[in-house]
Amino acid sequence: MREYRFRIRRFDPETDRESRWQEFNISLEPGERVLDGLIKIKEEHDGSLTFRRSCAHGICGSCAMKINGRNR
Repeated sequence: MREYRFRIRRFDPETDRESRWQEFNISLEPGERVLDGLIKIKEEHDGSLTFRRSCAHGICGSCAMKINGRNR
């Protein structure tokens, strides 16, 4: 397992005036994806985290992300 830091920009228009950054340190197995990390954060650390996802197999494209300025 390897430790990763996820830095997520959070915003709730009902309660926040501006967005804020929140960090999570989680462990992932080799081969796990960023999407797996987000799911782990939601299930184990912060159930209020929301994000769009669909098939989670890279087929439909809804889980595509821009990471450090590069499309993944």
